[in-house]
Amino acid sequence: MEIIKGKSQLKNTSVEDVAFKDRKKNSHYYNTKPEAMENAAFKKDAELVDKGLKRTVTESQEYNANITKIDERFKTLKPLNSYIIRLCVAEDLQLESGIILPSIMTTRKQTNSGILGDKINDPFKFTSKAVIVATPTHEQELKQGMMVQVVRPRPIVDGDSIIGYENEYIHPDNPATQAPTNIKNPNFGYAIIPRQMIKVIIDE
Repeated sequence: MEIIKGKSQLKNTSVEDVAFKDRKKNSHYYNTKPEAMENAAFKKDAELVDKGLKRTVTESQEYNANITKIDERFKTLKPLNSYIIRLCVAEDLQLESGIILPSIMTTRKQTNSGILGDKINDPFKFTSKAVIVATPTHEQELKQGMMVQVVRPRPIVDGDSIIGYENEYIHPDNPATQAPTNIKNPNFGYAIIPRQMIKVIIDE
């Protein structure tokens, strides 16, 4: 396909490529693969987005695949009448064609009047699946390493940003005061919840 814009010709660039060019990186979508683009500006931009999305796909897949490997720091913790879990994340989908469909989860801003505002992207993207990390000493049914379905903690919104999530848990040896948003951080994804938030045992 050829698009004429003034005196420039953007060969092999689709209408979708032009329409979505100025969106944020996590919202980019290119109908044409970067290697098929002849326009240098579009090609460079598309290559950067493609590389970032592929890295995100790999990171979320690795995180979920290794979630049952309990961090040694947590193995000796004994919460009182609550349960420490680590939440799975939504994975981006890569089609056979190579096109990546990012998993985007959103919530609403809170206005001063209490009315719900514009949507904002959730950096955590937690699903309802989680692994049991630590249990109270009296617990007999739920065990460390079990996969369960839980009530997904809601993100905490402050103005235009999501600054955390309900029931987030920070290890006592971690000096941070807020849960990290970087999935590569070993402290990512932990929560401490009451038993009634655990709905189903998925895998023993």
